[in-house]
Amino acid sequence: MSLVNAKSNNNLKTKLQALVTAKDPTISFIKSAISRSDCWTSFSQIQLSKVSQDYVVCLSCGTVLKWISENGTKVMKNHGCPKKNGIRSITPKGRQRTISSYCDAQPNNYATIKH
Repeated sequence: MSLVNAKSNNNLKTKLQALVTAKDPTISFIKSAISRSDCWTSFSQIQLSKVSQDYVVCLSCGTVLKWISENGTKVMKNHGCPKKNGIRSITPKGRQRTISSYCDAQPNNYATIKH
């Protein structure tokens, strides 16, 4: 990808983010017709003036992400939604240990490693 294309893609993403945030009527959201992944429950593809774009929006926090159907749902799975209490929506709660589970709580927010 050339530098010019990278800048124009970034400009479009910035423009779409502003339109989504402003709830502009030229923006609409559609669900993928062939959605096989659970990711699509939290995301929709963006349409600008009824033309589908290579971008999706997180329905929880409103973040616009670059998405190409050939790449699958990787960008959606990697999105760390701040509205999900810091836990990625694709990781079931309690399935993965947190770093704090390896440490004993100490005064002054310090921790010691368990042996």
